Amino acid sequence: MRFAGWIAAIVVLAMAASWFGGQEIARRAQAALAEMAQMDRARVGSVSAAGFPLRVGVDFRDLALLDGPQVETPRLVATAPLWNPLDWSGDVSLPMAVTLNGMRFDVTGTQAGGGLRAGYAPDWPVRAARIAISDPAATYEAAEIPSLAARDLRLAAAQEGAGAYRIDAGVDALTLPPGLAASLTPNAKFSDTIETITAQGVVTFSTPFTLSPQPAPEITALTIDTLRLVWDGHEIGLSGSLTVAPDGRPEGTLNLRLHDWEDWLEFAQGAFNIDRRAMPVLTILGNTLSQGTGDGSIVAPLTFRNGEMALGPVPLGPAPLLR
Repeated sequence: MRFAGWIAAIVVLAMAASWFGGQEIARRAQAALAEMAQMDRARVGSVSAAGFPLRVGVDFRDLALLDGPQVETPRLVATAPLWNPLDWSGDVSLPMAVTLNGMRFDVTGTQAGGGLRAGYAPDWPVRAARIAISDPAATYEAAEIPSLAARDLRLAAAQEGAGAYRIDAGVDALTLPPGLAASLTPNAKFSDTIETITAQGVVTFSTPFTLSPQPAPEITALTIDTLRLVWDGHEIGLSGSLTVAPDGRPEGTLNLRLHDWEDWLEFAQGAFNIDRRAMPVLTILGNTLSQGTGDGSIVAPLTFRNGEMALGPVPLGPAPLLR
């Protein structure tokens, strides 16, 4: 009987801690969102406690994050267990809306969720985060068919050092808008479905991410352990390191490995608008590099310097912005 009494007392205390803890977290979340709203970084319809009795958490209704890419969802429920209150998991209601560069997309799927682990510090630094969506599809609001779709999408990040995060990401069966590949590269034989894209590496930012309102950190360096893309059986790989200049231009060298390099070269010419006059030189370079690999693939340095990029000695044009 005494043992049963102790168990009952523990359950009651846990329920009370969950309720009061949830109320406090909801109050703090409301205060943080109010501050973000004043900075035009977020808005929310309502915030309430969630997770009772053995978890603490927050239930956001009509949540919109407006800083950078804008994300709007009808509901986000985030909770953490009482014994580990900074290890959060969440479920996102679909469909949600994502706005990039003024273009609004409706995102659907069968399930969306993720997690976040914060550190014990006044600004709540983000130690790890993850997100996964099953059967995601993004439809441009002016279109009638999905702009992008996939079987699944996943992204995980874990802090390594101050502003550095190790990234593990992937997407399977990525389906492009019908006819897009053919319109970019009519002479290259690529379908509208990419089998897989996977990436592992480290991204370094100017400051760590935190849960407290602050300007978004800027990327300062990128290390790619491996980036692999397989499209209609054709494979491309990247590895190497880049730094990012204040204007957002990358500096450094990546090692590029191409299987079926002739098809990739034709694709690159159309997709990246490479000057046709450079194609004979690139073809000669590809033939030369492929002779020493044994499997017909090529390995070449992709260099970024002074705002320009080049494959080996051949200029390819302006480097992309990474900010």
